[in-house]
Amino acid sequence: MADWQIQIIILAGASLVAGFILLKKHKDRDQKVEVLYGYPANSTTWLTIYHYRKSGRWVFEWDDLFAEKRPKSWGDISECMMFEERKSGATREEFNEAWARLSERGYL
Repeated sequence: MADWQIQIIILAGASLVAGFILLKKHKDRDQKVEVLYGYPANSTTWLTIYHYRKSGRWVFEWDDLFAEKRPKSWGDISECMMFEERKSGATREEFNEAWARLSERGYL
C-alpha cells in the first residue's frame, strides 16, 4: 500500500470518529419542543412557547419583528388566540403546563 493510501485511510477513520462524537453530543443536547404559538390575550405580539425537556426549562419567545401586528380580523385583542403545536411531538402534559404558565401571566 502506498503512503498516500494509508493517509487517506487514517483520515477516513478520523472522520468516522469525529462524526460519532458529534452524533453523541447531538443526542445529549436538551431537546427544544414547540408547545404553543399565536397571539396571547391583550397582546399584539406573536408568542411561541418552547419546552426544553432535559432541563425542564420553559421559554416564552416574543416575536416583534413583523411590521404587522395582530390582525384586527382575528377578533378582539382581549381574546387569547394561542394554538397547540401538534406536529412538534409535545405531550398533553406539556400543553397543560404551557396553558397554566400562560394563565399565571394573565395572557388567557
